[in-house]
Amino acid sequence: MAADSNALTLYDYGAMSNDPLVKKITMGLYSAGVSVLDVLPIANTKSLKARGVRFTAGTLPAVGTRNLNDEPTTVKAMPKAFEEQAYIVSNKFQIDRFLDMEQNAIQDPIDVQFKAWQESFVRTFSDKFINAAPSTDPEWFAGVRYRLSAAGRSQYDIPSEMMIDANVDLTLASLDATKAETFFETLDQALDAVGSAEGNGCVIFVNDTLFRRMGSAAKKAGGGSLLDQNRDNYDRIFTTYRNARLLQLPRKTNDSDRIIATTETSAGADGTSTDDFTSLYVCNFGADRFTGWQFEPLAVKDLGIDPTVGTRRNVVVDWACGLFQTDPRAVARVYDIRLTA
Repeated sequence: MAADSNALTLYDYGAMSNDPLVKKITMGLYSAGVSVLDVLPIANTKSLKARGVRFTAGTLPAVGTRNLNDEPTTVKAMPKAFEEQAYIVSNKFQIDRFLDMEQNAIQDPIDVQFKAWQESFVRTFSDKFINAAPSTDPEWFAGVRYRLSAAGRSQYDIPSEMMIDANVDLTLASLDATKAETFFETLDQALDAVGSAEGNGCVIFVNDTLFRRMGSAAKKAGGGSLLDQNRDNYDRIFTTYRNARLLQLPRKTNDSDRIIATTETSAGADGTSTDDFTSLYVCNFGADRFTGWQFEPLAVKDLGIDPTVGTRRNVVVDWACGLFQTDPRAVARVYDIRLTA
């Protein structure tokens, strides 16, 4: 199973849905802020486990030749089978039937709950996409940071070269053309590593500080011409480097911690408040590379008044989703980027 490069995102499914509750939830997610859900292609697979094969180093078949009247050489590729599991996002909203019928309320109580959940969901999903690990998040898929760790690289057959040491100081006070050019050459190396030198189909995930610093670095290295701005189908401006979209991830649900921290060590490990390094992640989305998948489009069901109690209205949100990585080289991490003095 693999998603086409033009596969729908969760927002696309919501925009096309005829169900007003589904449309309300999914488009509300879009309005809640930029997140991984903006760019993650999602394929439909009615299974809680998705199976596929991937080619690891040295498993591609040899290409043979023949002389006239000779038989062709038989070849056989030996891919490695793998599977990924779906995880279920599920929440229930309850409200007393009298509050639901209140005529003097300025805000719909269910709407208030929806909006809070939507804001939390876009941040939580983005956080898990980057940071979820089996040891700490057993009810979520494995995030890209774990996949690129030593344990994850072994599990997902990812070459060690997908971890790229930038060894660059982007501290604003000392930022010059040489450092800026070094940074962008390293970013080019990451795009090469994921198989798209021009960034086609790629997204570069960064935190807010690095997003701003890249703008400053672009001015030093290329007079600002290295980054472009475009508009999406919803008239929102987004930034690109080459053809790769640059996506600034939101803060975590506590409104304080960054999803991609600015307090890493130079080796890319979790640091303390005295550490001042960060990372960026490059994902090449599309057919036979890296995609999201779902059992079915996000479902929102208004169950009405609970018949067993008779006093509460219940609305349930249910979505089975997962990540599916066919290409071991579809994701890369650039670490050892210093941001502050």
